[in-house]
Amino acid sequence: MAPELQQGICVKGEYGWDGWLGVYFANLPEQDITILMGAQKKDAGTFSLTRRLRNLCLSNIL
Repeated sequence: MAPELQQGICVKGEYGWDGWLGVYFANLPEQDITILMGAQKKDAGTFSLTRRLRNLCLSNIL
């Protein structure tokens, strides 16, 4: 997906995965950044806390 179509901070070349029980993984190879978050929350996928923490971290780095 093009970064301009994303609803948050993202960069070209980024990829990741989110799981049903709250696990989230994102890799930004060009920036040498990996984000890994775990939560025990059924049907979580990428829930609001994940998006907020991700945007907070990346806004301070990028």
